[in-house]
Amino acid sequence: MESFNTSKEHLKSLDVLAQNVITKFGLSGNSRIQLINYSENITYKVQNSDNGEIYALRVHRPEYHSLEAIESELIWMLAVSKETDVLVSKPLICMDGTMIQIGSAEGVTTDRYCVMFHWINGEFPNEENLSSVFILLGEITAKMHAHSRSWTPPRKFIRHSWDLESIFGINPIWGHWQDAIGLTKDGFNNLSKLETTLKNKLNLFEDTRDRIGLIHADLSLNNIIMNNNGPNVIDFDDCGFSWYLYDFATAVTLIEDRKDMDELIASWVEGYRTIHPLSIEEEKEIPTFILLRRLLQTAWFASHNDTNLAQTLAEDYTNGSCALAEDYLTKYG
Repeated sequence: MESFNTSKEHLKSLDVLAQNVITKFGLSGNSRIQLINYSENITYKVQNSDNGEIYALRVHRPEYHSLEAIESELIWMLAVSKETDVLVSKPLICMDGTMIQIGSAEGVTTDRYCVMFHWINGEFPNEENLSSVFILLGEITAKMHAHSRSWTPPRKFIRHSWDLESIFGINPIWGHWQDAIGLTKDGFNNLSKLETTLKNKLNLFEDTRDRIGLIHADLSLNNIIMNNNGPNVIDFDDCGFSWYLYDFATAVTLIEDRKDMDELIASWVEGYRTIHPLSIEEEKEIPTFILLRRLLQTAWFASHNDTNLAQTLAEDYTNGSCALAEDYLTKYG
């Protein structure tokens, strides 16, 4: 996969790519673009100079999703928007009916798939008072799951499967947790025991009906925008097939060690049950999915060690993962 390049020259080339591609979406080439996020995908805020309308331009990283997979993501987003009352970011549909354009520029070695979304005003949830947010998040997650259970994807619908093979197999999507930055011998042994325990538990859990389907798979607080209309869900880039309860685990990404985690779980479950049943057995397995996501995120840091996020957080995150694993194994192993 192409390395994470934040050199001034590369960023200037990406700006040129973005400026070029917005015309393919029908916007004026003089429209103002502003880089707002560069992690794997690159996101720009775009203001159309013709009418002042604002959009988010997502420039996809290469070698991750195929054209068909991106189309599948957008098709599901539109279906959720039309067939439920969940507020989601909507892709801009061009005059010819397409939603994906290809961007290129000198200095960018690989052409990029690009998607434009209608801008959503609001703020990310305040981490100081998340209990009420998680009640709402439980409700909208259950609504999305209800849609997933009833919706029939079109032919050639392609998305990742976040299953044990894709997480722990020979060629995992996000790499191997064994390469975690700062991992000690004791930590390696601890996380190895955790992996074995998670596999055993989820192999049993997976056999039960109504627990696996198409999910968002990245409901972190950075992908929830709060405004007067309520929570808005953005960034379906990781959506795929997995356990429904995995969506809760993604909602607490990077904050899995919060002291009020039990309260957040209870709030989310309360909101979820207003829409769809959730058994006591399922509720008890939520910590399993939190640790599953934690291991997966540890692997992501290892395979993306050239990103600012990994360089800033990875070693502490590895150590924290080992501590959480030890606590989990004591309680549930």
